[in-house]
Amino acid sequence: MKFVDLTKYMIELATKWSPENQKRMEILLELQDHFSDLKGIRDRWGNVRFVSNEANQYVESIDLEHQSVEFDGLPIEVWPFIYWDLRGTKLYSDPAYFVVADQNPDGFGYVPRKNWLEDMQAAKICKTVINKVKDYLDRHPPINYRDIEEE
Repeated sequence: MKFVDLTKYMIELATKWSPENQKRMEILLELQDHFSDLKGIRDRWGNVRFVSNEANQYVESIDLEHQSVEFDGLPIEVWPFIYWDLRGTKLYSDPAYFVVADQNPDGFGYVPRKNWLEDMQAAKICKTVINKVKDYLDRHPPINYRDIEEE
């Protein structure tokens, strides 16, 4: 994940004008007016996401991303965000994501990472998001194949 120079990004949007890019530029300007620490990051798919530490206490939704075998341990990332507008624009926390668990290598379900809760609390992530993550992990506990009784 790389940081994006938002001024250059704005120029990039302007030079490739389209109605979608015009909306994106307007959204970026709105966000910059409200969040002095606004940053842009380019995710592994090339999408630019907006992040702000000032938004951490307000985030209330999450994107869950399950990584592929190229990542050690098949981690699960939680990307906390708030919807900025009715168009569905997402403003992510900073840090933008937290690795909360790994896929169970000996079965199914997920093995929670040791400090996921402390990491989210230290970043002052909203309790609503923390509770959603706890609920998700509780509903997907690690179950080893060897512990399953055969019929």
